[in-house]
Amino acid sequence: MDIRQWSKKFTTEFIEIYRSYPCLWRIKCPEYSDRCKRNIAYEKLCLKLTEVDPTATKDTVRSGSGTDNLYTPKLWYFDKLQFLVDQETPINGVSNISEIEANEYPAETTVSK
Repeated sequence: MDIRQWSKKFTTEFIEIYRSYPCLWRIKCPEYSDRCKRNIAYEKLCLKLTEVDPTATKDTVRSGSGTDNLYTPKLWYFDKLQFLVDQETPINGVSNISEIEANEYPAETTVSK
C-alpha cells in the first residue's frame, strides 16, 4: 500500500473518518483508553482502506504501512516478552517550547492558504 497513490478524494475521506474518532488520536479524550471504542474506530478505518487495498487489516491501519511491509521482530525472545505488552503506558514529555510561544501557536489553529 503506497499512500502516495491515493486520490485526494480518498485521502480526504480517510482523514475525515480518522478525525471523527478522537479516541484514536486525542490522548486526553476519555475514550482514548477504551479498547472497545478504539477497535470499532479501527474497523471503520479498515473498511474504508479496503477500497484501495483489499488486503487491509487493523494492523495495516494502525501501522500506516501495507501488509507486505509490516515489521516483523527478529529477536528470538520477542514472543517470550509479549506478557509485557499491556503494561505499556505513555510517559509525560517535557516541552522545550516556552509558554509564550505555545500561546502564539494554539494546537487547534488551522492554517489557511
